[in-house]
Amino acid sequence: MITGFNTDIKHNEKVYHIQTEDKGLQNPYIESLVYVGGEISNLEIANRALALKQVADAVTSDVGGRNPFAGRGN
Repeated sequence: MITGFNTDIKHNEKVYHIQTEDKGLQNPYIESLVYVGGEISNLEIANRALALKQVADAVTSDVGGRNPFAGRGN
């Protein structure tokens, strides 16, 4: 079972590393960390039902209001 996912998004010459992890059946939350230059830029902890929206909002706020996921099939 895969419990986490990592991806990089490049925007305006910055690379945003997004690390998302499901905290398990006993703790129904998903934690997402956004790193820029090796430092945590944002942390979101969300109920599974809200997790995708939380991650998209966190990254969108860091990239000037443009949704970097638009057009990627999500």
